[in-house]
Amino acid sequence: MSRKSLGESRNKYSLGIDLGGTKIAAGVVQNLQLISYVERPTEAFSSKQRILANIYDASVKAVKEAGIDLTDLSFAGLAIPACPEENGEVIPECPNLPKLGRVKIRPLLAKQLGCKVALENDANCFVLGEWFAGAAKNKTNVVGVTLGTGVGVGILLNRQLYRGKHWQAGEVWDQPLPGGKNLEDDVSGRKIAEALGVHSGLDVVQMARRGNREAKEIISQYGRNVGWLLAFIGRLLDPELFVLGGSLSQAFDIFEEEVNSFVKGRWEIWISKLGHRASVIGSAMLLNHPYPVSI
Repeated sequence: MSRKSLGESRNKYSLGIDLGGTKIAAGVVQNLQLISYVERPTEAFSSKQRILANIYDASVKAVKEAGIDLTDLSFAGLAIPACPEENGEVIPECPNLPKLGRVKIRPLLAKQLGCKVALENDANCFVLGEWFAGAAKNKTNVVGVTLGTGVGVGILLNRQLYRGKHWQAGEVWDQPLPGGKNLEDDVSGRKIAEALGVHSGLDVVQMARRGNREAKEIISQYGRNVGWLLAFIGRLLDPELFVLGGSLSQAFDIFEEEVNSFVKGRWEIWISKLGHRASVIGSAMLLNHPYPVSI
């Protein structure tokens, strides 16, 4: 899709919201530029009402920081750590957001914000944000891979998000592997942290940088697992580019050699230019991208 086809809606104000298990990020986008950005805790284990209030609070603060009113919004997009169901209206059962499982959130937000609202998987929003305004700009076929607590994959083919028949394209994290594991067990910051009894995958990275032998071995194996995943996706989709996001992508230098032992230079690998703001920008731009259901 040509950027020239975005039309006048590109000049209006759109709100992007990235709903995670730990934090909610929200920002206003105009002309592909993020003109405000706020964060607040999700409080994911509090109550449905509390989380919805937190989403609204983050939205209002982002709008206020942009110097506009809610009535100025033409659209709002919500990135969620799952694939939306029931024609893009419902958050499915999700371990990161247990209080919002089966909640028909799109009409609730549309009523609160007074504008059209769309839900989308956060990995799809990540790759879309990088395509509009980041590392994947002007590319045609791109795969975004988020490496953090878990792993997410967003696919953009022929300049359009590829969601698949059931909106499940790229949902590889729970793919069963031999030995009773799933794929995320091998490509997960949570799992490498558990192996050393530390808080996060970045803690393991820091230990490896300080020369801890066990941490270095764990990171090396993590790099091989990531390399295997990228090579498998590469053989399947043959993209121009992989864009890596998530917290562990910022430590790519420490496992780059292991990744390249599988990728072997066949596909470019770039690190996200937008960082944690990519999904906010991508979700705000959903209205300017082919969307499979009426909003």
